[in-house]
Amino acid sequence: MLEDYALGTADSREAARLGTWSWDLPHARMTWSPETYRIFGLPLEHEVTPDSLLNLVHPDDRDKMYSALRYAVEQKVPFTIEHRVALPNGAGKLVRQEIEVFLDAGGHVLRMIGAIHDITCTGEDQRELKRMVEELERGFERQKMELEKTNESLRQALSARTYERTR
Repeated sequence: MLEDYALGTADSREAARLGTWSWDLPHARMTWSPETYRIFGLPLEHEVTPDSLLNLVHPDDRDKMYSALRYAVEQKVPFTIEHRVALPNGAGKLVRQEIEVFLDAGGHVLRMIGAIHDITCTGEDQRELKRMVEELERGFERQKMELEKTNESLRQALSARTYERTR
């Protein structure tokens, strides 16, 4: 029963494109869920370190990520961040991370736990968005044609009135 629940939970996380990770700061050790590996496009055998996580952040977003992590450790607060990921195959993704900070009894940061959500549009999402845009464009075009007809009718009516007044 518990095994079925665990498998269902893993399946749900995969379907939701949601991974998790844990960072033991004193020992500089990280662990990733299988879905986190998939999000980052890495094999499960890949050794993960804080540097490997940060190196996968898109170069233009690294300073933002470093700053957010530094602030979280200094202020001992959780944070949420969206950033791009540079995959090993050259592709990119957009992710949102929710990161919690855990302290030891002395108030020092002991570890951070993150949930990483792949929010990249899928091909299906992009096709649906394109279909919706095309539908809107067709609607705008129909409205434009109707307005042009109405405008022409008003012009003709105004022209006829003006002609009658000048006679």
